[in-house]
Amino acid sequence: MDLREFLLWEQATRDCIDVKKIYVDMADDLVAGILLSQIVYWNLPSKQGKTKLRVEKDGYLWLAKGREDWWDECRIKPRQFDTAFKKLEEQGLVEKKTFKFNGDPTIHIRILWDKFLPRLQELLYQLEVAATVSVEEEANHETLDFAGFYKSVKTDLQAQTLENTGFHESVKTESQIREIEITNPLIPLTENIYIDSKIEREREERTDAAFPPAQSDKQLEEEYELLKEIACRIFGMPRAEQVDIESIWNHWHNRFPQYDLTHLYAVMRATQQTARIRDDLTGIIVKRLPNAKAALVPVKQQAMDYIASLRREAKRA
Repeated sequence: MDLREFLLWEQATRDCIDVKKIYVDMADDLVAGILLSQIVYWNLPSKQGKTKLRVEKDGYLWLAKGREDWWDECRIKPRQFDTAFKKLEEQGLVEKKTFKFNGDPTIHIRILWDKFLPRLQELLYQLEVAATVSVEEEANHETLDFAGFYKSVKTDLQAQTLENTGFHESVKTESQIREIEITNPLIPLTENIYIDSKIEREREERTDAAFPPAQSDKQLEEEYELLKEIACRIFGMPRAEQVDIESIWNHWHNRFPQYDLTHLYAVMRATQQTARIRDDLTGIIVKRLPNAKAALVPVKQQAMDYIASLRREAKRA
């Protein structure tokens, strides 16, 4: 085989498997992720919309496939299968039982959808948040670059450099005139004072907008009670008792005072949808607070309506 034949073979071969990276993330292991991906494949409908699974036991459909059967499919050896499947079982994603198949005891596998789907949703949420934060950071970086553009150009392109650029005379003249206008020292002193005062006033206005007046003690107490009510309604009792409202409150107001109750609603809602029974709800909520802005985007209107409804109920009480 020469290079040309290799390239043709590489382009034409169908000797491959499709593995989504998120399955590797779910399994926290490459081989286990490949195995999970193949198990998912067998649970997907065929092109005709029919199930590929043929064995029904204990009220569930099962995939009948032994330890030795995975090598031809995805190059997983029997001992690798044992180790990888154990990792998936520890994650609560799958289970296996031994039933007779074609007269022989055979391993039967099924996905535990009640654990699989929340775990998948949680990882997808984390990826979405990470992508949103990355875009925001990139936008901020571009803004900073643009803000410093004139300074870098002025520093690098001195008058003698312009002489050597070959620019049309009108371009050079306009650049020089603009620099004279910018650096002109002949502005009257009173006008300088006026400009400085205006700049300072605008700066103060921006600061006031970013940092609104402190809330009164009564308002803070009302917010705290609403936060407790949100936790009770989202998580229900007795699970809401696992949420340390005081810790979340302090973390919110000390580190993220720019957020409001709609952000907390979005974070708690996402946590309720993805957290497992033994998970530390308080820890998850605190960990997600830095990304509350992104979490709010898909449920913003719902969050606003929800908080408004709680406020109305509190006033009537």
